[in-house]
Amino acid sequence: MSTMGERLKEARLKRNYSQVRLASSVGVSRGVITNIEGGLIENPKQVYLEAICNELNINSAWLISGEGDSGLEKEGVMTKNAIKGMLNDFNESELYYILEVIKAYKNSRNVSRQHNQPFMT
Repeated sequence: MSTMGERLKEARLKRNYSQVRLASSVGVSRGVITNIEGGLIENPKQVYLEAICNELNINSAWLISGEGDSGLEKEGVMTKNAIKGMLNDFNESELYYILEVIKAYKNSRNVSRQHNQPFMT
């Protein structure tokens, strides 16, 4: 049976989070995440566990005990969270460019739908 630290690492990697990004998102230092994953912190504060589970969109019972559904299969939800997390890494002009790319993609997708053509093959 895996440890809570191993389950946390599994979830973090599956969700494409670095330790730094997860720590920043939940308001702890990278060392806290490292220590939980390494088994040095076996009973993290409940507030941090809840924040970690919310950020990674995983079941807290699974993280703590290994029982129940992990929630790791919910990919669509995490895609939005992953994008939100990445946006903090860009400056204002880069964000403007990204917005323009998204608008162009949406426009192309709408045109493809109007002509009953797949956008990407």
